[in-house]
Amino acid sequence: MIAPTASRRTVDAGPRRRIDTVPGLAAVVDAVPACDVARCLLLVAVAVVDVGGVGAEPVVVQLLSQWRTAGQVEVSTRMELTELCRQAESIALDPRVEATMRDAAFRRARALTCLHFASAATAVGLPVAALREALRESSYEASSAMRGPAGVIGILRDYAAG
Repeated sequence: MIAPTASRRTVDAGPRRRIDTVPGLAAVVDAVPACDVARCLLLVAVAVVDVGGVGAEPVVVQLLSQWRTAGQVEVSTRMELTELCRQAESIALDPRVEATMRDAAFRRARALTCLHFASAATAVGLPVAALREALRESSYEASSAMRGPAGVIGILRDYAAG
């Protein structure tokens, strides 16, 4: 008797990343030239601030100001951002909260998490691989905050090679 799986071979393509679950997003992120990854991080972050409705938060204003003026974001600001994200996550996961409020909190948390990944990549001297991974994570979170990948893909397509 032949085992049912004997004729099936699987090729291990490596670990699956979260971004791979969003059709088309990983390919366009990976097609962004290394010299444009940092610029794309900023563009995705600014877009998610607008669409995610988090631009009025003082910590977000402070983060964007630091990023614009110093080219990097202070650790203390990122810690404040993390706390704000935890609060949004808490609301999103609370079954006692109305469904529309949970959905809004979920999108808000995704927008804040996108900012967290993007701002962490502002540290001086990060290798391109770390910047690209930050772009992957930021893009994934932004696509959740924006209710789909079209906006993120649109931003990145302008820079994608090929």
